Amino acid sequence: MSTATSGGVRPSRVLLTGATGFVGSAVLRRLLHRNGPGGGTAVDVLVRAVPRDAGDRPGVRWRTADLTDPRSLDGVVRGADALIHLASRVSGEEAACTAINTLGTRALMAEAHRAGIARVVHLSTTAVYGPGPHRGIGVDEIAQAPVFAASRSRLAAEAPALAAGAVVLRPGLVLGRGDRWGCLPSPNSATVCRPAGTAAADCSLWSAGTTWRG
Repeated sequence: MSTATSGGVRPSRVLLTGATGFVGSAVLRRLLHRNGPGGGTAVDVLVRAVPRDAGDRPGVRWRTADLTDPRSLDGVVRGADALIHLASRVSGEEAACTAINTLGTRALMAEAHRAGIARVVHLSTTAVYGPGPHRGIGVDEIAQAPVFAASRSRLAAEAPALAAGAVVLRPGLVLGRGDRWGCLPSPNSATVCRPAGTAAADCSLWSAGTTWRG
């Protein structure tokens, strides 16, 4: 059951994948921060294995499943009001990327459809457009030309996500606290890599990305 607030309708329970990753951990923090002292949105965090440092976090329920095993996903979305699917494989061979990114997403979206979830967010990548450079063009003005297995499989994953009614996000370079690369844009827009954890790395920036909705 969703809860009406002054800022709109807030889901009572969200199923979140990818919460142990860079983007997902930030989203989890944000969801919990929104709750405030009185609580609000409960978060079911879907992982292959519960982290050793997971601890007991109010509002969080850890659930185990494997995107490469559709049987483990049976009923996993049931009881949630919204699904935020951020888990993906960002490198590796074609078969491994397809198993997680494409087939795993398809299986999860099928579960969301069966559970009647109307609010779904799926994370893709601007890498589906190829190496670029791409400047000053709209979403529909560039052909999709992914180069690597990860980006090809993530592009293929968009179809089942859109069929499930998802909002598909294609972010570009994502930077901020906890970034293992430590790459930041310099004043002249070039990318400068610095050790993660420096003062300059303690910022948040989403580069220009795109949003698709079926």
